[in-house]
Amino acid sequence: MFMLPEWTVVGFSGHRKLADEKVVADGIRNAFNRLIANYVPLATVSSAACGSDTLFVEEAARRSLPYLLILPFSKTRFRQDFNPAEWQRILPFIENATHVEEVSGEESNEGAYMETGILTADKADVLIVVWDGKPAAGFGGTGDVVNYVRELGKPLIIIDPMSGNISEERMAQLPAKSVRACWNQSPRQSVEEHFRQLDEAAQLHAPQSRDLILRIIVLQLSASAIGSIVSAFGIQGRWDQLLTLIEFALLGFAFILSLQHRKRHQKWMKNRIAAEICRSFFATWCLRWRADHSPKISIQGFDRLCRNLWLIRILDKSPPLPLETVRDQYLKERVENQIAYFSLHSGKARRINQKLKAFALFSTATATFFSLLVFVFSVLTDFGVGSHVPNTTLTIPKCLSLLLPLASAAIFSLMITQDYSRRSVRYQEMVSLLEDTARHLKLVRTWSGLARITIETEEALLQEIVEWHAFRQFAGEPN
Repeated sequence: MFMLPEWTVVGFSGHRKLADEKVVADGIRNAFNRLIANYVPLATVSSAACGSDTLFVEEAARRSLPYLLILPFSKTRFRQDFNPAEWQRILPFIENATHVEEVSGEESNEGAYMETGILTADKADVLIVVWDGKPAAGFGGTGDVVNYVRELGKPLIIIDPMSGNISEERMAQLPAKSVRACWNQSPRQSVEEHFRQLDEAAQLHAPQSRDLILRIIVLQLSASAIGSIVSAFGIQGRWDQLLTLIEFALLGFAFILSLQHRKRHQKWMKNRIAAEICRSFFATWCLRWRADHSPKISIQGFDRLCRNLWLIRILDKSPPLPLETVRDQYLKERVENQIAYFSLHSGKARRINQKLKAFALFSTATATFFSLLVFVFSVLTDFGVGSHVPNTTLTIPKCLSLLLPLASAAIFSLMITQDYSRRSVRYQEMVSLLEDTARHLKLVRTWSGLARITIETEEALLQEIVEWHAFRQFAGEPN
């Protein structure tokens, strides 16, 4: 199977003032060598202060790794922390960074430094620190960052700034990479291939999962019907034993299918969610120059996929397209396609839901009628009226009064597990939302407006996936 790069993101924090720059540079180089042995591909995230940060960024650039920079201030304000020689040394790396993010909104310099360290630690899988082991001299120093990483329980590689010795903490938690990703084509083509495979897998598992649910319901209904028939007709002897054996076999088969369904169901959901995340990244791909929007989804287990896709997207250096082209492309390939999809499936779900509901209500009403019929005959018999009617005449109404409620319950269970009711309503709401989006998109004339509408639309579409996942996670499991 085609695989996307799954980066190990290496964060960094370290002292500005160094007694021996060469010792620290060698320590950083050795730390990278340890990581490259087991955890490639690597990407890095750090600040770009003078001292240790500069050495780390230089080493990352020397190895041609994607490196992300988080600056505590704007570039103009950040320059004030350097002397002219230090600034000229780091400036080319800032200008050529894979991505630059600036902290804003902090009231103090120390708060900005602390936020920079926190963001670095949050984005990293493992943190390299140049640290003397002492508490931070001021708020936001390396010691505070180390304490934060330890509280998070993330792996640490600590370099002694005096000796260059390296110590490690919790490195066993960092998963080694045994499979190399396919990365021999353009970033977008790689994601397109990954999306294609996810979408095909989801389409394969979806009907299999639905078919298994239907089979399970039919088997459970059949087993219950056999038990009801035995009871209603008073069957005894060998026929009773045979029918009981068949009932047991049906329930056993239903149990086996339930186990198979769980696996199919989980694979379907996992592939579908991952495919929709990829689809959302496609939709915002051409806005990477104007909007730092990274689609996110509030379902556990997909953070790394979102981060890897974001890294792939910012590595795409193809030239930007005109605003009108991006707008029209998003309107046609995303919004209008989704309107067509939700309209089609909303109509289908509504029609199926209405038919199944009508049949379930008919079964319930018919069962009620036969129950009343049996009750009336029973009362009349007690009063000596209709005593000449054979008991076998009432057997079929009794049996139907037992079986039809089971059929009705099975239909309602099918309606829930197949999501017909929710889809018929929710998908129509999505159509209305997307039609409103389309009207606004046609009036967009600025990049900011396009980015805002796109972000809001993608968040709404991914929220639908969250709702679908929550529903399928529980209602989609056969009982």
